[in-house]
Amino acid sequence: MWGRSLPPFQAQVPEAFAAVRNDPAYAFAPGAERERAFRHEIATHWALTRLLDEAGYPGNGRVMRTAVSHQVAQLLGGHHGRFGAALMAKEVAHASAYQTGLGGDGWAAQRGAHFEELRRITGAWAVPERGLSAELAVIVTGLVVVADWLASQTEAIIPLLPSAEWRATPEEINAHWERTRKAAPGLVAGAQLGRARFDAERFEDMSRSPPTPSRATLSLICRRWSRRRVRGWL
Repeated sequence: MWGRSLPPFQAQVPEAFAAVRNDPAYAFAPGAERERAFRHEIATHWALTRLLDEAGYPGNGRVMRTAVSHQVAQLLGGHHGRFGAALMAKEVAHASAYQTGLGGDGWAAQRGAHFEELRRITGAWAVPERGLSAELAVIVTGLVVVADWLASQTEAIIPLLPSAEWRATPEEINAHWERTRKAAPGLVAGAQLGRARFDAERFEDMSRSPPTPSRATLSLICRRWSRRRVRGWL
C-alpha cells in the first residue's frame, strides 16, 4: 500500500487518477506520473524506511545499513525477491527530491495514514529491539514473498472488494479486516501450504540400502528437520 500511494502507480488508471491529478494537496513534480521504472516495490523500501524510523524502530540515523527501520523496509521492499540497494541518510531525509515518483507532501501524508491505520487494525504497536539475524531475515523474507503472492491473486482480491460507496471509515476498515481474516485460512489451504509432515524420520526407513557415511549424514539432517516441524515449503 505504501508503494502504491504514489503518482506513477495511481496514474495506471487514468480515470481514477484524474480525481487527484490537479489537486494541490497531491502535488508532484512534472512528469513524475510517468516514472514507471520507479516500481511499487522500490517505493515500499524508500517510503517505509522513514515511516518505521518515525515509529521508533531503533538504529543510527546516519548509517542506514545498521538501522532496523532500513533493514525491515528493505526486506519488505524485496517482496518480489529482489532487494534494493542500501539507502543513504540524505536520501531518506529528502526522499521525494531523489525519487520524484514518490510525489509531494500530500502523497507522503497518505502513505503515513495507511501506515498508522494498518498498525491500529492489527494492533502492531510494538517495535523490535534490534535487527533480524541473517537466518531469521531469510525466513521472514520467504513468508513475505509467499504472503504477497497469495494476497495479490485476482481471485483473492475481487470477492473482498468494497462497494463504490466505501469511504474507509474506522468502522468500515474494521469490517473489511474481519472479512480478510476469515478468508485467509481458505486461501492458504487452497495453495496447499501448511505444516510439513514426514512419514519417516530415519534414512533407514526411507531406503532399503544400508547407510554409507554420506547417507548417515543425510539421515541426521532428516531427523533434525523433522524435529523442527517446518511450516510449508518456501
